[in-house]
Amino acid sequence: MLNISSRGIAFFADGPLERNQRLRVSMDWPAKLDNQTMLRLVLEGVVLRTRNNLVVINIERPEFRTAGKSASPMSEGILAMAARIEKTVCPR
Repeated sequence: MLNISSRGIAFFADGPLERNQRLRVSMDWPAKLDNQTMLRLVLEGVVLRTRNNLVVINIERPEFRTAGKSASPMSEGILAMAARIEKTVCPR
């Protein structure tokens, strides 16, 4: 993402997009709801202009959606330990 505001977003696309094309853009949001529920920002809008792979969209409908609970520090520690054990027991 290059730039975002309440009314628009500019980003580099993987391929060419057409002017007036309707798009839905989804991205992880850095803040968490109640410090534990991950969020995604979903934007719907229309492509205003493009230049090569640079795309500018007029945001018509922004929406936050929940994206699941983040792991507690204890769970993260257990997952890290399990990953180390797996690498030791079953090297890839």
